[in-house]
Amino acid sequence: MIEEEWDEAVDRFLRGQMDPEESARFADRLKNDPSLQEYLRLNQALHQALRNSPSPFRQTLERINVSSDLRVASKRGWILVVVTAIALSIFAFLGIYLNRKKNSGPEALYLAYMKAPASLSPDLAPDRTGEAQSRSISFQDSVLMETDRLYINGQIDQALQLLQSTQEDLLSDRMLFQTGLLLLIKNQAGETLRVFEKINAYSPGEILWYGALAHLKQGEPSAARSKLELIPAESRWYSQSRELLSRL
Repeated sequence: MIEEEWDEAVDRFLRGQMDPEESARFADRLKNDPSLQEYLRLNQALHQALRNSPSPFRQTLERINVSSDLRVASKRGWILVVVTAIALSIFAFLGIYLNRKKNSGPEALYLAYMKAPASLSPDLAPDRTGEAQSRSISFQDSVLMETDRLYINGQIDQALQLLQSTQEDLLSDRMLFQTGLLLLIKNQAGETLRVFEKINAYSPGEILWYGALAHLKQGEPSAARSKLELIPAESRWYSQSRELLSRL
């Protein structure tokens, strides 16, 4: 058992608080006392952990380390080492938990999962072989192709204006979807949801996925969850929807 005198001496030694005479006395005892050597080694490891800990953790543990009540109650170092290890574990867990909570808010999740597509209508891209010239293109597809061209060129406002200027009775569900998606890309989530409400039968998975993201953008996680739970298993968004649900 380490005597109280030497228990306190170890602490002063590690903090550099010994005068030359006391330091020489301590060195003589250390050379001939294996238990003191082991105790010093444990305390050196503890002090090193304290120095490497983030500031708030270190300050808390320093207060634990200098608490006279704890030192008396623990009959010196062994219980102090155990208590400190537990405290470090608790603080590490709290740090991970709080960081996860910080990164799981609606806005953070929206930013993590909202990825603008490279193209709005890749299936309608002009045929470079020349065959496109010989086939008929509907008015709606021609608008979608031009919208896609503007979008790819970074002209999002112009692409959105083209869709919004189209006569309402000529708008297809697909054109409405692209209107809503462009509004979401422009961070107009409320408008996105209003446009999506007009869509009757276009790609339910797409509507539910981007609708859920729009709700997250508006700070409405419960509404987002309701939409995510409805995404069918055959949808390409199903896997991501389950992942996002686990974080809500």
